[in-house]
Amino acid sequence: MIAFFIAAMTLTTPLSAQDRTYELSVDDNNEVISVWEAEGEPKGAILFGHGWGAEPALYDRLFDGWTKLGFTVEAPLNLDSEVHPRHQALPPEGFPRSQAIIGQRMRTLMELRNAASKRGRPVVLAGHSFGSFVATTQGEGKWAFGPIEGPRPVAILAFSSPGIIPMLVPESAYETLDLPFMMVTGTKDATGTSMPTWEAHRLAFDRSIKGDKYLVVVEGGGHNLAALAEGTPAEAIVEWSGRFLSAYAFNNEAAKTSLTSSDGEGRIAIERR
Repeated sequence: MIAFFIAAMTLTTPLSAQDRTYELSVDDNNEVISVWEAEGEPKGAILFGHGWGAEPALYDRLFDGWTKLGFTVEAPLNLDSEVHPRHQALPPEGFPRSQAIIGQRMRTLMELRNAASKRGRPVVLAGHSFGSFVATTQGEGKWAFGPIEGPRPVAILAFSSPGIIPMLVPESAYETLDLPFMMVTGTKDATGTSMPTWEAHRLAFDRSIKGDKYLVVVEGGGHNLAALAEGTPAEAIVEWSGRFLSAYAFNNEAAKTSLTSSDGEGRIAIERR
């Protein structure tokens, strides 16, 4: 199961990119949460899940763009990352390993959601690849194994989420997703069995309930778009994701108008449903 999500993250990790870290108790374990503080008064929170085998600091440039809008970004270090302190103690490849990793991801995000909801600010669920699967699944409130309860986020922002995966992401996935949703992908964003072509990333966009759904396609963009890898139109990705965040977390009408009135520019193409 886990093999479907593996996508190499070969970028160099910036050191101490986050503003601070803290430990969150999850199932009697302490999970490390990296925090990028909002510039000025915090107006909202983004809970972000990194890609398979990655770590939060890889997305520093993207987070910096969001903090300028007034968002605090909280990103857990998850068990699939080689730098996670319990990674080496995982079972060998197989179902027990998959179960441990997916369970830690799901429960950690749920604890973050519960804590963030108590602060009284809008909460957006976001992620890259495997992290966007977890964010979108929890945002919809169900997955292949049953319902997922928790505080309702205001929107979901996904980068390169996988397509259909036997036993985990069925064809019926996301059919009841009725939150504002943006998927960011690229025409070279293909990797693994669940993502043989970039079009696999359209799944949640195409299957979800119509209304406030956006697909951002970067010409020539690969699987590391969220990390703003070299060669990606970084400013444009930050700009379009920022418009979405401002529109639905802060009810910014100007941002919403810009989302609905443009089909993109340069290497960026926009679809809406």
